[in-house]
Amino acid sequence: MRYFILIGFLTFLNFSAQNVGIGTKNPEKPLHVDARKNNPQVPSSDAAYYYDDVVISEKGYLGIGTKDPVTRVDVRSKDDNNAIAFGNTSQTAANAGSGAIRYNGNNIEYSDGTTWNILPVSIPNAFVLASKASGQSVNDNTTTTITNWAESKDFTESFDPATGNFSANKDGRYLVTFNFEFQTAILGTNAYVEAIINSNRTNNNIPTFKCISSYPGSSNSNIPASGACSAIFNLKQNDIVNVQIKNATGGSKAISSDPAKTTLTIFGI
Repeated sequence: MRYFILIGFLTFLNFSAQNVGIGTKNPEKPLHVDARKNNPQVPSSDAAYYYDDVVISEKGYLGIGTKDPVTRVDVRSKDDNNAIAFGNTSQTAANAGSGAIRYNGNNIEYSDGTTWNILPVSIPNAFVLASKASGQSVNDNTTTTITNWAESKDFTESFDPATGNFSANKDGRYLVTFNFEFQTAILGTNAYVEAIINSNRTNNNIPTFKCISSYPGSSNSNIPASGACSAIFNLKQNDIVNVQIKNATGGSKAISSDPAKTTLTIFGI
């Protein structure tokens, strides 16, 4: 029975000179596996034929998705699915040996032969630049969250223009600057507006900054009320920041639709 099994296995192999092929009749390396059996009859320089192949080269290099590995393990193929997955291990760093890598569920770690060390990762600072290209009404004696921004920059994809919510991409300090202007309208007596910047973190942080612009005196001032505010927040990853306007001008007001008049910038610092 063992002889029949061996003969059956050998029927799946193809030999060419000193090379062994599986799934290909023309192996180009000492061991060449063509998973999709789509290699050409004549060796090609087109990498698209080999993205599903596995080879061991004359130098003993392992190539996955490439027939010409140039490092001990080479997974650079024409296909864009070239990620390498790491799992965890209960081995000590000493038992795993220097240079071993693991993923502990939160961080990638490497062994120096004695200790598992977190692999340093540089997380980019956030930068958001947005403006209001469409008007928004703010009722009198109310505080309104500003939404539906026109986003022009968001380096870390941390800002939701529709809701106006910014989510901190990492722990740290953030500088937020907010400016707004209403359309020209009649203001009431002793009118004022507030530019408000909020965060949801209360621990080791000032959660809310309010900057007031006042218009004291009698009514009937026909001007565009405006406000501005800047704040620095000490945030943890995924904390939320947004901006609001309080309108106390004696009537409902509309935010100017000029994008240069109402802006929001957020910097990670």
